[in-house]
Amino acid sequence: MTALKSNLPKNLYVSELFVSEFHVALDTLAKSSGADLSRFRIPDNAVSRVIESKNTLTGMNNWSRDKKCDRNLLMVRIDTVLGFFQLRGSRSEIGFVPPSLD
Repeated sequence: MTALKSNLPKNLYVSELFVSEFHVALDTLAKSSGADLSRFRIPDNAVSRVIESKNTLTGMNNWSRDKKCDRNLLMVRIDTVLGFFQLRGSRSEIGFVPPSLD
């Protein structure tokens, strides 16, 4: 998850490929921790084609070929998930511990 965060492009929108990678990482964390992380998934309606340019003379919009997601939304979700987990152990033991619900 931290590698995904560190390698996100700085653009306003990111490719749906990054959303897919986030979902894979989220599913892996959910499976290994037993926590229900489904509420952190990026909804389908937040991934769509975006206007890349406009022709002011004709009023036509040029849409992206690929679906994209607002980078800030993805960053918030990544940061929220990371906030729910803390890195544990020494260098030889790497893993995540779900938060205590006490």
